[in-house]
Amino acid sequence: MCRAFSLTLTGHSRTWFNNVPEAFISSFGQLRAKFIKAFVINSQRKKDATYLLSIRQGNKNTLCQYMDRFRNTTLEIHDLPLEMEMSVMLQGTQLTSLQESLCLDPTSPADFFGKANKYILHTKVMRVVGGNEDIEQKRKECDDKEDSSRVKGSDVPRPQFHHYTKLL
Repeated sequence: MCRAFSLTLTGHSRTWFNNVPEAFISSFGQLRAKFIKAFVINSQRKKDATYLLSIRQGNKNTLCQYMDRFRNTTLEIHDLPLEMEMSVMLQGTQLTSLQESLCLDPTSPADFFGKANKYILHTKVMRVVGGNEDIEQKRKECDDKEDSSRVKGSDVPRPQFHHYTKLL
């Protein structure tokens, strides 16, 4: 079995295997243990519930971005206690109005995601409504600047020369 094992290796693992001294390993169990010890650093660790504590809404992150990261992380954690999920969600967001509404009526993660989606939709709607007001304000400011730069009384620019050379 040790001979077949070496055929499955590539790259660094093959180099490691080729550098093992002859007669250093006497059984497949010993080979397995040495191999795991050499490459355990490359293994992916499973995320546990405490990893959720690192998921927070940053200053530059929107609630939508935070919720996406939180959802994806919770899918990677097995046997996540609901109380811990709710507590971390509450602490991770920076939106105080959402935190207050969750404190007043803590129910389930599904309700939290529902409330968060309502806040996300509200933010998007307000941005669009506020954006239209900003666009209208900018248009008015631009029109005002154009009006003040025009010569009063006419829109046609007049020449500014007072002396002309006669053409023959």
